[in-house]
Amino acid sequence: MKGHESYVTSIVLVLTSAILQRVFQMIYTTKQGDEWDQIAFDQLGSEHLVDRLIAANPEHQEVVVFDAGIKLKIPEIIKKPSIVGPAPWRKVTSGPAAQ
Repeated sequence: MKGHESYVTSIVLVLTSAILQRVFQMIYTTKQGDEWDQIAFDQLGSEHLVDRLIAANPEHQEVVVFDAGIKLKIPEIIKKPSIVGPAPWRKVTSGPAAQ
């Protein structure tokens, strides 16, 4: 039975580590002089997402320029696919309209 307990303990440690890594990836520690828009650009890919960054950190919403060492939560942003043209089933591939 000891081998089984060791195996289960190993799995628990691996899963705990994976969960903690995911949690820690969602935290940003500010550097002296950081501002919301630059953090949003660097961490989320766009300064236009600053409202979501502030919403995730309401306790710091009044801060304009950060001191070093402030822990900010980085929200998960679900990116919508960009539309590049008509859907494949709407494309005309033959007939008079294709010419």
